[in-house]
Order: sequence, then C-alpha cells, then structure tokens
Amino acid sequence: CPSGTYGFACEGVCLCQNDATCDPKDGRCKCKPGYKGQYCSKVCDEGYYGHHCSHMCLCGKDEPCHHVTGKCSCPPGKIGKGCEQNCPEGKFGLDCKENCSCLPNQLCDPTNGQCFCKSGFQGPNCDKVCPEGTFGIGCSDHCNCEHGSSCDPLTGECICKPGFTGPTCEQECPTGYHGDQCLKTCHCQNGATCDPSTGQCVCPPGLTGKYCEEACPVGKFGKDCKEECNCENHKCDPKTGKCLCPSGTTGLECAEGCPHGFFGPNCQLECQCKQNASCDPVTGCCHCPNGFVGTLCEYECPAGWYGKSCLQQCECMGTAICNPITGVCTCPAGQHGTKCEKTCVQGFYGHGCQEECNCGSHSCDPATGECHCPPGFTGPQCKEMCRDGKYGPGCQQRCQCQHGGTCNPTTGKCTCRPGWIGSTCDISNGSIFGTDEDETANGIS
Repeated sequence: CPSGTYGFACEGVCLCQNDATCDPKDGRCKCKPGYKGQYCSKVCDEGYYGHHCSHMCLCGKDEPCHHVTGKCSCPPGKIGKGCEQNCPEGKFGLDCKENCSCLPNQLCDPTNGQCFCKSGFQGPNCDKVCPEGTFGIGCSDHCNCEHGSSCDPLTGECICKPGFTGPTCEQECPTGYHGDQCLKTCHCQNGATCDPSTGQCVCPPGLTGKYCEEACPVGKFGKDCKEECNCENHKCDPKTGKCLCPSGTTGLECAEGCPHGFFGPNCQLECQCKQNASCDPVTGCCHCPNGFVGTLCEYECPAGWYGKSCLQQCECMGTAICNPITGVCTCPAGQHGTKCEKTCVQGFYGHGCQEECNCGSHSCDPATGECHCPPGFTGPQCKEMCRDGKYGPGCQQRCQCQHGGTCNPTTGKCTCRPGWIGSTCDISNGSIFGTDEDETANGIS
C-alpha cells in the first residue's frame, strides 16, 4: 500500500501522527520514541522518555528530561546527564556557558554569576581574612575551640596551642607528652612532670637539673632547691629539709640521743629487742637484761646458768631451780638452804620446811610429809599393824609362810602350824597333827 494507507485493497487511511507508521494490514500505529497513544498523538508522561515511554528520566527533582532522548533540561548552574553537577569554577548560567568575572578570593554564583567571598574571607573585595574566632562563608560561623586555640578560617578546624589536643583542643597532652599535637616525648626523670606546652621539666621538691636528674646540693632543699638547710652539719633531707643526723642522734641540730626503742640515722629505726631490752643507738644491737641471751634477747638462760649474758653458773643442788636473772635457788619440797643443800629437820617437811609432820614419835618424808613407819606398822600416823600376809616397813612385803603358818609383822618370820617346819613352813615333819585343810592353807593373801 502507498504511504498513509492500509488494508486489503489499501483503502484505509492511516491516522498516525508525529511521523508514526501504521501497520499496512490493520492500520495500527507504531509510535516513534517519545510518543504514545492510539495515534501517537501524546508525548511521554513527565519523568519518562524513549521507545514506548518505558525509560525513566535520571534528572534531579523537578528537573524535566526530553521526551525523546531523555536528555535533562538542566536549570542555570547545573550540568550533567542527571543535572547532578554544579558549573565548574569560573562558569555559570544555562549549560554553564557564561564566564564569571570575580576577583581571586571570590566565587561566582553558578546560577546568575553574582560574585561572593570565598570561605575564610570578607570585605568588599574579599581581601580580608576572617577575624579570629570566626570562619566560613561571610565569616558567619563561630569557632568552638577551647583553651584559647584558633581555628582555620576556611574549614573551622581547630588549630590547638602546644600542650592541647582533641577536636576542640579540649584535652591536655597525656602524661609524658608535650608540644604541637602532643607529638613530642618528655624526658623528665624521677617522677617529674613536664610542661605540656613547652616540655620543660617541673621538678618535685628535692630535685634539680634539666631533667630533674640531680638531688639538691648539700645545704639546699625544697622546690627548685632554693631553701637553706638549718642543720649543724648542713645536711638535710633534700625534699623536706629535715636534718639528716648521724646514727644515734636526732633533733633540729642533731644534739639529742635516740629515745628508748629507736636507733640509727635520725633515730628513725625501731629496735627489735624482746623483754623491753634497750638497743645500741648506733647499731641497734640489743643490750639484754640479766637472764636473757640471743640476738634479740629472745632466749632465757639455759638451765644451770644465770645473770648477765648467762655467764654465771648456778650453785643450786639437786633438782632445785635457779632464777635465770638473780641466780636465787628455788628449793623443791623437803630441801632448804641458800643452795638447797639441806634436808628438812626431823619433824618438818614441804616447801621451805614449813609444814609439821603428824607422825607422832616417827619421822616423815621431808618432801611429802608421809610418815616413815617402823616395820610392822602402817597408816597416816603408823598406828595400824600390818594385816594378814604383809610385814616389814610400811607393810610393803608379802609373807611367804605356807600351810597356814603366820608371819611376824615386823620381821616376816614364819610361825608354823603343828606338823610343818622350815623357814616358810613348807616341810612336813611326819606328825599326825597335820590335816588336809592344813595342806591347802597358807599365809599368802
């Protein structure tokens, strides 16, 4: 069919617009890019472009694009496929085709070309830097830097003074560092600190030198070693000024001896002696009292010795105890005398022989007071005779008589029954007087 017609006999007239073609069979329109509708009479909706209007525009908000090509229709001051770029410096207007005519410290508005000062400058010709404490376009922003630090007039970034760091210079340099941005290391010694700004060492009392490495010279003390010692020997503690007395002395002029229990330089050391013993004010050696020995006077004299350094030998007799301090003897019961060399006189007993025996005419044990009974007697006062089967002193011995014989309570000699003889009545003499009962009887109990 000729152009503009369609159908079996090309009798139909195409109604397509905007250079669209129609199908030769049914007359349906085929739209060119950028158009739509039954007869391709409508352009693409805003925000779309191209074939069948199926492509989305990439322009910025409220910035249309060409319905056929998709090219953005950028406002003055913008360029780029999506109008996302500002005009390059020195250009302005539609498609950034106009040239700016601003001074060196000025920028021009990319929309209309109007000149304004760059960040950090002000004045009619933009030739003045922002005053301290301000920054930015028109110097309208205020710095928030601390400790008197300034800020960059363009960006507002804080420029910290030496000794400070942090986004707003709010932090002092950490211990051991100083200077710009706290990058320098301090070299102070002996616990001294350094000035965070200058790095100069700040010495504690008693120290001097560039790095506080020296003690105050003799005769000086205190902060910067400016104080004068007031001691007889001119030696004092470089920190406090307290006099450094030689061992065994103390006081402002070192003229006083150490008090009890102390010794050494300035009498600052405590004695370790036991028994409240004194110590040498110079060396601290213990002066032990009588009856004690050892480095610290911690031991009593060993048995048999007493006195100073336990060098004297006791003279106590037997089991008597000697006082380690005085050497005086403590006698056991039944003994008396300076050396406990005497036994209690008859009739007395106990400690100091102060107790009186209660044994009648008999003697008693000098220690216990127990009566010494004669053979054949016993009891507290020796008034009881030995009972059957016992004899001798204290009735402690057992009779040996057999076959019913009895023994003398004093000597233990057997008295045999008829029919028996022998020292223990153990021999039959053939007499008819013996009985079976006699055979089994004996004097042993």
